[in-house]
Amino acid sequence: MNGKERVEAVMRGDKPDRVPLACQLSMGYIIKNSGVSPAEFYLRYNDVGVDTHIRLTKDYQFDAFSVEWPGIDMDYLESQVDKIIDKPNGQLIVWKSGNETFCPVNEYPIEMPKVKPLKKPLTDVKASELMHHDGYKTQLKDLPQYFMEPYKDALKKVGDTISVQGYFVSPLSLLMYEYGIEDSLLALLDYPDTCKRLLDGITEGCMLWVDNLVDSGLPVVAVTAPFEGMGFISLKMYKEFGMPFTARVIKYVKKRGAFTYMHMCGYINDRLEEIAATGVDGIECFDPPPIGNVELEDAVKRIGDRVFIKGNMDPVNTVFKKSPAEIYEDAVKRVKIGYPTQRYILSTACAVSPDTPPENLKVLIKAAEDYGWY
Repeated sequence: MNGKERVEAVMRGDKPDRVPLACQLSMGYIIKNSGVSPAEFYLRYNDVGVDTHIRLTKDYQFDAFSVEWPGIDMDYLESQVDKIIDKPNGQLIVWKSGNETFCPVNEYPIEMPKVKPLKKPLTDVKASELMHHDGYKTQLKDLPQYFMEPYKDALKKVGDTISVQGYFVSPLSLLMYEYGIEDSLLALLDYPDTCKRLLDGITEGCMLWVDNLVDSGLPVVAVTAPFEGMGFISLKMYKEFGMPFTARVIKYVKKRGAFTYMHMCGYINDRLEEIAATGVDGIECFDPPPIGNVELEDAVKRIGDRVFIKGNMDPVNTVFKKSPAEIYEDAVKRVKIGYPTQRYILSTACAVSPDTPPENLKVLIKAAEDYGWY
């Protein structure tokens, strides 16, 4: 089997030839290894981003990767640059409009508008104002050609050899990301009906983005819900404000014929069954102590017969900080626990730290090949 076949076998519940390997690379890691400056990466994302991701995926023999961003109008953006200023930890793009974008060497760009927009009361906000980008609001036929270019380009360049994936942000996490975590959490308590109205609208937007991803050819559409673990909301609140709306989108993904899985990081041990009940094919992260509270053996016992499980290697305290020999031992331990389910994907729990040495990642395929064949 190749990477795409291996990953999709696990997602279907079929036996693969071996345990797949598919770590999520952080955007900071991709930027640092792109061979261009942070500002150039931002301005030339359509050309540089996907090519870097494919190269790293092949270098580490991963079986899958997820395209991070929609495309940009590179010619227009470059025409709007006034100057680029080098900083100790990145570059500052100063636009002709007076707005600025700081591009760190190992993290997402940070937009800094000249005039900070006024924040409306949540009761006055429309769902369309909380959409992540135009893909949540505009049909594929009406999007500019460059917008979906990274997804189509990735599929074209790897063919059927690697699983190319996209994702949507869950309705509740999107609300919290756009309106602010603290203000959103207070609103869930003070204005629950208003929040549910907004979440209904965001859910419709998520379905539109799913259409755009699937119609562009992606066979896997994951859902990321970074603000829905125990560190942010209780299980009760998750079941009221998170789970129902995400489940509606997941049902739609399945209707469109794509695979899907949930990315939820941090402390999620109290809601594994609820996440599985949303209808996802699998779950990603399973952060172990101390960055989370999930033990892989326990997770396998509880939900391993219902969904595939991806992750559980500590990306910081193990994969970043330890030696290749220690990382190999940790990976083998995970493979041995997940192997019997035939539905385990070896991976870091969350994204690979930007400063992780390449040799620490290259050792992972050895663990999969030494102990993961069926």
